Amino acid sequence: MARSDMIEVDGVIVEPRSNGFFTVRLDLENHPEVIAHLGGKLRRHFIRVV
Repeated sequence: MARSDMIEVDGVIVEPRSNGFFTVRLDLENHPEVIAHLGGKLRRHFIRVV
């Protein structure tokens, strides 16, 4: 996927899950919840997500 095809959306971590996954509530009009994971430099450099 090209960088121009990506969509960035802000959200709030609702629940940590196993193996580095999180349940995230997105800041959209209907507040959907998705399962997300850390990638890239966040994982490589052990950056904490609060």
